[in-house]
Amino acid sequence: MSASLPSNGGGAENRRSTRVIHAVPVTIRAQDALGQSFEEFTSTVTVNCNGCKYESKHYVPKGSWLTLEIGARKRGSGSRLFPARVVWVQRPRTYREVFHIAVEFEVPGNVWDIKSPPKDWFPHPDDEELTIPVYPEEGDAVPVLVASAALAQKLETQNDMTQTARAVLIESAPPTASDAMTLNQTASWRTNEPELKVARQIVRSNVEAAMIEEIALLRQGLESQLQEAVQETVKSLSEQIVQRILNAVVEQATEQTAGSVAEALQSCGGNTEELGAKIRLAAQEALSAQAPRKSPARKRARKAPKQET
Repeated sequence: MSASLPSNGGGAENRRSTRVIHAVPVTIRAQDALGQSFEEFTSTVTVNCNGCKYESKHYVPKGSWLTLEIGARKRGSGSRLFPARVVWVQRPRTYREVFHIAVEFEVPGNVWDIKSPPKDWFPHPDDEELTIPVYPEEGDAVPVLVASAALAQKLETQNDMTQTARAVLIESAPPTASDAMTLNQTASWRTNEPELKVARQIVRSNVEAAMIEEIALLRQGLESQLQEAVQETVKSLSEQIVQRILNAVVEQATEQTAGSVAEALQSCGGNTEELGAKIRLAAQEALSAQAPRKSPARKRARKAPKQET
């Protein structure tokens, strides 16, 4: 429900309109007294063609500018933004109350979508239709909406072009069904050419992304296979090298042993018994060298009683 209030004082040049108590959801974007930007969702208290008064939790200094956003009046249309200047601020009396801020539109007009506005209200310039009411000279006084001169000239030009095209089509041979289908397809393709470009770009980007993923997967697979092949090759080569080294060591040890035996036989004059005796003697000497010797402390302990006696 909305109720009319007496309009503010002032001359007709100010075009002050009647205030109406009407709650409309609005979004305020402004800066407070500390220079901090904020965005607040609130509602109006009174409205008119020149501005409105709304409730706010933020203090906006007088004379500062803000942006008032009003929701869409029709489905499918976006919200509308209106610059406004703060002309009056009422401070709250208690901490539970809020500020009452009155603003004045930069461009006045009826933007509140009230079905039965006051008589002194006027439309917003953005909502005015570019038509001129013209009454006929004779007959009833019925208003007729006539388009502007530019629009009329444009319509005449289009009509002339249409008539010329029709004449050319009549003079030429009638097209066949396939020609008509071809013309329709060509027209539809030309109409949907931007959409086709967008679709091609989307397909191209998707294909490039898929190719990049496939290349990455193939690269990973090749790298893993290459690592496995290198490891197997290194392992087989190391085994071969170790086997060759062992064979060389065994051959060298065999040759050295054979040479030592041959030298021993030559020194012993071919007598294997003497050679065996020398080997046993060398073994006994090695064992005796490894046997533990008696400590000198025990020898001293044994000598000590002899001196006392």
